[in-house]
Amino acid sequence: AVTAGYPEMVRRLEAEASRTGAPRAGRANAAARALDEQSARDWLDANLTGGSSSLLGRTVGAELTGSFGLDPQDLSAFALVQTYTGPDEGPEERFHVRGGNDQIPRKLAAGLPEASLRVGSAMQGLRRRAAGGYQVLLDRYRNPVHADIVVLTQPLPALRTADLSASGLPASHRRMIAELGMGTNAKLLLGLRRRPPAFGGWSGDLLTDDPALQTWDSSLAQQPAVRQGLLSLFTGGAAARRLAATGAHGPAPEAVVREALATLEPVAPGISRAVTGEAWLDAWHRDHWTGGSYAAFRPGQVTRFWGLLQRPVAGIVFAGEHTSTRAQGYLEGAVESGERAARQVRAQLRG
Repeated sequence: AVTAGYPEMVRRLEAEASRTGAPRAGRANAAARALDEQSARDWLDANLTGGSSSLLGRTVGAELTGSFGLDPQDLSAFALVQTYTGPDEGPEERFHVRGGNDQIPRKLAAGLPEASLRVGSAMQGLRRRAAGGYQVLLDRYRNPVHADIVVLTQPLPALRTADLSASGLPASHRRMIAELGMGTNAKLLLGLRRRPPAFGGWSGDLLTDDPALQTWDSSLAQQPAVRQGLLSLFTGGAAARRLAATGAHGPAPEAVVREALATLEPVAPGISRAVTGEAWLDAWHRDHWTGGSYAAFRPGQVTRFWGLLQRPVAGIVFAGEHTSTRAQGYLEGAVESGERAARQVRAQLRG
């Protein structure tokens, strides 16, 4: 059974957590550094009967790939500690924004003073000025902006395209920006004429390791009168990179839908005949502005980088899910980091 060996695995991970404590950049003990240098796959091979290729090992590996966006061999072993130890107080995922999450930044922007936003202008460089403050270089350096305090919220792959050589950032921060891992998650939203229970009483939940895939019923909370369903299919790592997608966001290619249905049909017989023809694919690793789905800490990167960007560097403040240590990878983490950044900016303005 999948659960065979699970209690022992959790006990060993809890012992690891006790030895390592809460690792932070520059404040990690020897046990934390040793665990961090291991990949999640290395730890499973050393601690599970049958290793990462056992039934439990493959199940855990598939969960990690979906949760963090990288395959177990590319993740720090701390990903296992984060996932399977401690209180189960993860971010809340029950609620949806009717009409789409994009309304949140749009409505926030609508409440700002006129001309306070400059859209369509990517930051191409950041320079610390001898007289104080910073010069933010935009539009091929033609329209620089001068600022006393700069808040950098870009995903780190986007920051890698900017010239930060004269920003005054220390080597540790520059290294994190250049090296931190990024998940390659992709999500397929599949429209159905009927909800998942219509296919043999299926709940809509599925976890597979080949390909690494998680599914869930996104129409679960719809009114009973709404008969159509929406199924979310979530993958990451090499499986996501192999998808036959040419763009980052758009209608799903037929080949991607066919491959997904071939995986689902043995679990939910008849589902192939119930698709509406509407399917959408988000392949975040193809998005130029993000370079991936969310931050993922590779071996050695937790003790080197965890929490590093929560501390301002002179007048540079960082925000974004990649800076959160409470809900990294989630919208909650981004919001929490924004509140922290606002407090730091206020403190600097007050002197």
